[in-house]
Amino acid sequence: MAAGNKNLYSVSLGNPGAGSSSHLQLRWPGKIRRREYPTALLCGRVICEYMKKILVKCSDERSRSYSIITTIACEDDKKFVLKEPVYPEGKAHIEDLASFRDILASAYPRIIPCPVRIGDGKAVFDFIEGRSLESDYNEAVESGDPEAFEKVLACHRDLLCGNPENEETFVPTEEFRAWFGSAAAYEGKPGFRAANFDAIPGNIIFSENGPCFIDYEWTMAFSMPRDLVIYHCVRDFYYHNDHAEDFYPLEKAARYLGIGTDMDLLQKSYEHFFGRVLKDPDGRSFGLAKSSSKRMQIGIRELREGKASADEAAEFAHRMWKDCSAAVFNLQSRLDRIDGEWEKKYALQDATWVGKYNAEKIRADQEYADLMKEYQVLNRDRDIWKSRYEAVTGTKAYKATEKVRKVLKRG
Repeated sequence: MAAGNKNLYSVSLGNPGAGSSSHLQLRWPGKIRRREYPTALLCGRVICEYMKKILVKCSDERSRSYSIITTIACEDDKKFVLKEPVYPEGKAHIEDLASFRDILASAYPRIIPCPVRIGDGKAVFDFIEGRSLESDYNEAVESGDPEAFEKVLACHRDLLCGNPENEETFVPTEEFRAWFGSAAAYEGKPGFRAANFDAIPGNIIFSENGPCFIDYEWTMAFSMPRDLVIYHCVRDFYYHNDHAEDFYPLEKAARYLGIGTDMDLLQKSYEHFFGRVLKDPDGRSFGLAKSSSKRMQIGIRELREGKASADEAAEFAHRMWKDCSAAVFNLQSRLDRIDGEWEKKYALQDATWVGKYNAEKIRADQEYADLMKEYQVLNRDRDIWKSRYEAVTGTKAYKATEKVRKVLKRG
């Protein structure tokens, strides 16, 4: 089936609740087939195989627990957003989105958390149409009018602080310290019972039904300092607009918003949060792996729209597959070398060196165990990315566009 060809098929999704079944209606010329599918199927196979992909974003610079792939897909002008974990460790993070939505519905009654369906460790969101708060920020900067910018700042703050029942005096918790480090700077100051730390301008859409959170994966279901939440959500805009700081400095914006905590302390808390997102418990980070694997956009203009997303996904998966395979090979060589070296040492060991021999053997065994653990992780990653590469290149749509590319190249 060629994605996007309405003469071949169409897909109609129901509106299921979490864990329930929905219907998928496939329409071919002259016949209609209606079957019941579990939500898990809607979350993965339907979007990946039957819908046209508009955008695929791989946030793999994060730790294994938080690395995700986001796909925007459409069918009959209806768009959906699929989020799935890159690694098995990320399944819990995706499944938490269901409870996050309920938490935010209570904490922010004026704002609609985007509906989400969870199944098989994947999440499907509705695609919300409307004007983003980020566009309001950008227009204010482009206008050069500080008062217009202050109106947007005030709007953003009011959205975050619009529920008196969610306000409290900040109470430090172990969860807070795990995410943000020291809580000393915030004790006794205004706070929130729960907060959407992902309520950045780009994630707030003004739809026909009102303001909406289109993403909320960084929902904090514990006491949060008000200054830190507002600072981070506004600071994100300055990361994405190169002219904002010169036009209206962040320090001035903080004063206008009533943020009283020292900005250096706020930044340290944010950096602690960012470090937890990026690093695995053992301190490793795959952020550099992504930056080294980025490639220039290439291809024939006539093919770019049809296969750009598939090319990018296939190229990245292939590189990750090759990198993991090379790492597995190198580790296997090291393990074999250690085996050989210690076999020789064992054969030459003298009885007078028994004590030293035992100590060295313990150290060698631990080194071998550590390397074997890393080998197993890399071996599993290799299989994951090999599977993702084959899933992309094995689709009929991808094979069809490859045939077109070869014909055009031949001509």
